[in-house]
Amino acid sequence: RKGPIRVTASGLMSVAQVKMTTILVMSATAIFGSALALHGGFLIACLIPFSLLLAVGYTAGPFPLAYLGIAEFFVLLFFGPVATGMTYYLQTGALSGPAFAAGIAPGLLSCSILIINNLRDVSEDREANKKTLIVRFGTRFGKWEYCFAIVLACLMPLFTLGRHPLVLLTMLVLIPGLFLITAVCKNTDPLAYNPLFGKTGKLLTLYTTLYFFTQIL
Repeated sequence: RKGPIRVTASGLMSVAQVKMTTILVMSATAIFGSALALHGGFLIACLIPFSLLLAVGYTAGPFPLAYLGIAEFFVLLFFGPVATGMTYYLQTGALSGPAFAAGIAPGLLSCSILIINNLRDVSEDREANKKTLIVRFGTRFGKWEYCFAIVLACLMPLFTLGRHPLVLLTMLVLIPGLFLITAVCKNTDPLAYNPLFGKTGKLLTLYTTLYFFTQIL
């Protein structure tokens, strides 16, 4: 296996243990989410079960999202605008376009992590009939997809200036982003994608940290 150890395949946990752990985690999420629903009202009450359904349906069920080539859309949506926009809504009771827009860049950078995963595992995914976008359109497409996600994320401050011109400082993240893009585009070894996971994750952390400070200064 090219990626991290899988607990069931390696024998660290049985299938039954994994199922029970999943049930416990999702139950805890539902319990804590119910408290948020009491505060946030109808929208949050609808969002919580829908999010849990998507969590299960990502790789399970009759139409697993990860096997249909549409995972990027849901990663972009729920790790981006939904996360920022609904957090704002919980705290203010109002829906805000800028709050949703602020999540687009983190959503794109989250997608770039998924793209790295799919580039690394394209051979195994093809054998397993997992129809990711990269399986459907090839590794060249995947590398362009990664490039697009990184560059667009770093340029998003141009479109979301609002009352905080300092947000343009977050575009500095494009500098390390270009190094990552170069590494991905030149790479031909699936195992060499593993260190790029962490580096892309750090890029996401760097962007959101810079964005946070530009909003409070």
